[in-house]
Amino acid sequence: MDGRIIAFLMLGIVLVAAAGCTGTQPSEVTATTTPAQSPEPTQIATTASATTPAPDTGSCTSEGDCVPAQCCHPTSCTLKTNAPSCDDIMCTAVCQGPLDCGAGSCECVDGTCGIKSLSPGGSIPVIETPSLTIDASPPRYSPVMSSTPGVKLVPNATGFSISGATFNWTATNGQFISWGAPDYTIHVLGNPATSTTETVYWTFTGHTSTPTIPVIITVVATDPASSSILGNGQVTLTWDGSYTVVVGENA
Repeated sequence: MDGRIIAFLMLGIVLVAAAGCTGTQPSEVTATTTPAQSPEPTQIATTASATTPAPDTGSCTSEGDCVPAQCCHPTSCTLKTNAPSCDDIMCTAVCQGPLDCGAGSCECVDGTCGIKSLSPGGSIPVIETPSLTIDASPPRYSPVMSSTPGVKLVPNATGFSISGATFNWTATNGQFISWGAPDYTIHVLGNPATSTTETVYWTFTGHTSTPTIPVIITVVATDPASSSILGNGQVTLTWDGSYTVVVGENA
């Protein structure tokens, strides 16, 4: 073979080889730059941490921040954010525990939710319904008795004060009198009678002609400033024969 032909062939092989080496360089650059695009996981983690709620520190600033920690008969208080869901809870209708039936309330003290007792010792307070009864004594009375001028009547109030009240007395039989210190003189008040003292007496004269009909005594306490009724009560006296009465029930 001609030497020039051989020389040309060798030169072509060298050029092809050189061209192949030059073409692989971009691949090497691409391989080294691809990992540089990996910050995406870091960006995702940053976004997730930004939406995570801050932990509850358990501190409060006012009473409105604190609520019972349990649905039924709670024994402690907690923040509103920690309050249990009680929508589908059925509780027994009894008063037990330091918060039931107004025995206490939740309050914030030094950043902590606790129980404020509304009654001594945390006991459940008893709400008294206003009422007025009559304490009558002695249990039996007759005008021949020397120990008392009549049946002593004393109003006994519950749920309100009768101090300074005016008392209006009525009875279906007999009359009212006053008697006591300093002179212990009997003063006839009549029937009906009005008194500013809490104690009066009821008495009668002569034998009753209707021993089967009881005597009903009524008192109405009023506020003299507003004329409003504070309360009223009754006591019944039954006859034992025609000249003695027996104290019966209050109403």
